Amino acid sequence: MQNYQDKYLKDQVELIAQSQSNGKLVVTETDNGRYPLPAITDLPGVRAGRFGGFELDGVPFRRFPVPTVWDIQAVKFPNVEVVPLQLVSVHAHEAGLLVTTAAGTQFALDECWTAGEGVYDFLARVNRRLAADKALGAVAWEVTWADDYQHPHSLSLATEHISVVCSSAVWDAENRQLVAATLVSPNTQSLRAITATLATNSKRGLTLSVDGSSHYLQNARRGYTAVSGNLSASGAEGNLLTIVHPLAGNPQDQPADHFYALTPKGQNLAVVFIERLALAIPWPTRPEWTGYLMEAGSEKELIRHLETSGPDFTSALCVQKNEAGWKAVIETGLTDGKIHIATKI
Repeated sequence: MQNYQDKYLKDQVELIAQSQSNGKLVVTETDNGRYPLPAITDLPGVRAGRFGGFELDGVPFRRFPVPTVWDIQAVKFPNVEVVPLQLVSVHAHEAGLLVTTAAGTQFALDECWTAGEGVYDFLARVNRRLAADKALGAVAWEVTWADDYQHPHSLSLATEHISVVCSSAVWDAENRQLVAATLVSPNTQSLRAITATLATNSKRGLTLSVDGSSHYLQNARRGYTAVSGNLSASGAEGNLLTIVHPLAGNPQDQPADHFYALTPKGQNLAVVFIERLALAIPWPTRPEWTGYLMEAGSEKELIRHLETSGPDFTSALCVQKNEAGWKAVIETGLTDGKIHIATKI
């Protein structure tokens, strides 16, 4: 059994549920599909606060420690039902999803993991579906799937002279870059040929085909890192080659204005992100800031989730090295109390 867990989302939902149990009505600024909560714009009598935020009859809403979320005493809105949020896990299979609540209740959902969809994007899509049922109040934080489960995908990578099958790939559509790929072939000759092409023809383009859709990408100017292997461990015959873009390495070694945070199966994206960011910018960072920096960085367009297909890479990010942008994010987090610098006693 394999799984993916969004522990940052889990922590957020638990904070919201605790506030609800303490008699608070928790709402979102807009109905963005992330949480099955009322939207503040749908509440009667709410207006913009005199000093920012929102208020009801002069009583301000409290800015919640979860981005875009606010709360107020539930007695202020006696006609609005408070539905406690509950964490659920989802199990993906060929026919759809099996949702399991913390109480052990199960129900089916007709959402399928589509070809080329990363697990992060899949979980976000499932939560948008669940958020539509506010009476249920469910938020999925974990996805599981059987070891032999494969959501359908057809992948191949081609240069001007040769084409090989891929079991997995990650690509940056905006910058037209192949970030990583696992190439599979019954013989080593084709793998050697495409490796030589990638190494010596940096100006030549690549074509990545995903389930019939073609993505025209550029070769990495500084070449790819390549690691070869075989399929004997899985009981199959053949050879494989994993290639990784140089910008997925140490950001200090590359002059580009961005880097890639890439997580092969079994690694944690948040850990890779914060380690790489610490190397890329001059401002101090702390591991406990990771969740905030990922969310705030995404909102400020300093982070983009990349497209992935196949089981070998669970997720990937394109992260800007924008020093001024990250400085503003960190300063805002410290000012708003979303992150803290520990002081010695």
